[in-house]
Amino acid sequence: MTSVCIPAYGKIDLLKRVLSTLEEQSYDGFECIIFDDGNEKRIQDLIAPSEFNFPLEIIRSEENVGPARGRNALAEYARDDVILFIGADCFAHKDLVGWHARSHMYGAQVVQGYTPWHPDVISRTTNFIDETGLQAAWQNLKNKDGSWRRIISPGFCLTTNYSINKQLFLNERFDEDFSGAAWEDVEFGYRLTKYGDAVQAIMEPRAINYHYHRYSMDEFFNRCRMEGYHRLTLCKKHPEMAWGMVNPFELRIANEINEAEIVAMAHEMDNINLTGIDKEPIQKLKEIKYQRAEEVCKVFSLKGVIDRIADEHPAMQALMHVHQPQSVIAIISGVRAMEHGNLGYAMHTAQWFVSERSDDWSAYCYLGEIELDAGNMDEAFMSFSKSLNINPGNKWATDRLEELRERAW
Repeated sequence: MTSVCIPAYGKIDLLKRVLSTLEEQSYDGFECIIFDDGNEKRIQDLIAPSEFNFPLEIIRSEENVGPARGRNALAEYARDDVILFIGADCFAHKDLVGWHARSHMYGAQVVQGYTPWHPDVISRTTNFIDETGLQAAWQNLKNKDGSWRRIISPGFCLTTNYSINKQLFLNERFDEDFSGAAWEDVEFGYRLTKYGDAVQAIMEPRAINYHYHRYSMDEFFNRCRMEGYHRLTLCKKHPEMAWGMVNPFELRIANEINEAEIVAMAHEMDNINLTGIDKEPIQKLKEIKYQRAEEVCKVFSLKGVIDRIADEHPAMQALMHVHQPQSVIAIISGVRAMEHGNLGYAMHTAQWFVSERSDDWSAYCYLGEIELDAGNMDEAFMSFSKSLNINPGNKWATDRLEELRERAW
């Protein structure tokens, strides 16, 4: 038996169409559970379980808690040994549940299904998303000849079409610190990789769930910004991943880029009319268009990281100024330690940072912020003063020293 689990927020009319595709399943050994994630209009007032030809239950949170907590609640509620997560905006192929159930019956513990775009929503934007792999990197699950791999890493986790042994899931669960729909599945998959070959994960391309989501280019740029904002949560959970995901040099460049100008550039490229142009030049122009749009997506993602830095502990500002991978890891590890009340470890990382980068003004600012948290005002004053000596135009240290002088008075 399989429990089909759907976290849902908004688009209730679309959810009804999703449920209607489950009525057409060739396999009938499943139940369906919907998690109403604090919708203003209660799903159970709009959808009657008795309307459908399969067991359907709706559980509700009065507050919007996000997909990570929603999926955890669904898994706890599920009665069956296999949990199949699908998206609330995805239409199931008639054999979707059957292929997942069959795969688990033959020993798989994790099954990744295939989620192409629904034909009605395919556009230049969705083609761009697919070909660049910015949302679902399906090319990573294919061989050089284009065929699908069968055995895959348990780290690949796209929850629009993903099934897992219930007990394995409950051993790990999604991390509920991820409040938005970004990176929570990546982080969950990353933890599953620690099982290695003990977890059999397979790709089942015949388990198809069509993604019914219309994307404009601007909407996808905003999606990239949201992804960037939540990326820092992943880095704080696993600082060893930080350098590959937060590059200070790129952050500094992105911070100087005018958003309106790059969006206008992307639209200008997208509107080039390719009608009547020979095939080879068309391919070249297409590559240029995709390259430009991909650059804009990357800038928006970096802008999202910058937004998050501004909302974080002041010490996190140091990420905008350092140059070395070890410094990035130290900064994120230290802030994480402070958030967990481990000031001793945070102070240790800050002192290491200064010892390694004694000519770096941002290192002393970082140390000063840790010392402020520890209540060491005199030491913090000295650290910010050293920072200002190295870089007299440094506003971070100037502002902090002014605040400390005001406190002293």
